[in-house]
Amino acid sequence: MPTYMLLDSNGYGNQLVGLSESEYNALSDKSKHILVPDNAEPTEYNWRTWNNTLNTWIDDLDKYAELNPSPVIEPGPTPEPPPVVELTFEQKKSIALNSVTMTRLQKQLDGTTWNGYEVVCDSEALTYLNGAVLMANLGQWSGGWKMKDNTLVSLTSAQVLELATAVGAYIQTLFAREAELLAQVGAATDEAGLAFTW
Repeated sequence: MPTYMLLDSNGYGNQLVGLSESEYNALSDKSKHILVPDNAEPTEYNWRTWNNTLNTWIDDLDKYAELNPSPVIEPGPTPEPPPVVELTFEQKKSIALNSVTMTRLQKQLDGTTWNGYEVVCDSEALTYLNGAVLMANLGQWSGGWKMKDNTLVSLTSAQVLELATAVGAYIQTLFAREAELLAQVGAATDEAGLAFTW
């Protein structure tokens, strides 16, 4: 009895059916049944498929790729680089002014040194420090202060006030220098005047 490969809608199949000549002739759609060649190996049907279009067995994906090579896509023309936008002097000045402020902020975040300890000076730390100063002035302070390296240092009320004074002076110096540089850069009339050193 001849063996046929039953194809799916894409023209591929791995289901084998045995049909007599009369059964095959009685089929309304014979295009979905491909006669299996006599030299096919039945033990390999579980991974071999018959390609109706190519009229051959496809052993695996590599073989299919070999029989169905992808079209070669020629590279298109190299796109032109975007035009270089030249900033105006006023735009460069605005960038320089912003750089001054960002430099001050970074130096504030870097913190300062007090009694050999590196001290955090960001906004959150300043809020806590103001609370510590209030408690120290009320005579209710009894604790420690965490330094930049997370070391907890015990401080007296007097030391809390010394620490707050040192931090306040450091930040005041930063804002004073920022004001000087903003005035300097703001008054610049050429690009050389936009350069600054903290």
